Amino acid sequence: MDASVGKKIRALIVGATGFIGQFLADASLDMGRPTYVLVRPGQASPTKAKSLKALREKGAILIN
Repeated sequence: MDASVGKKIRALIVGATGFIGQFLADASLDMGRPTYVLVRPGQASPTKAKSLKALREKGAILIN
């Protein structure tokens, strides 16, 4: 029996507030994967803060 049976694949997205990263993070969350998002510490621009809030609400785990 394969040891990975029953385990969920986790995703780490670096640059999740960028153009491509947003799509990757959304797709990962939509597939039900535990999704970790690496973000820079400090203040984000209003646009990026809005994106991070939306990802957090969908279940992303933010790491800074």
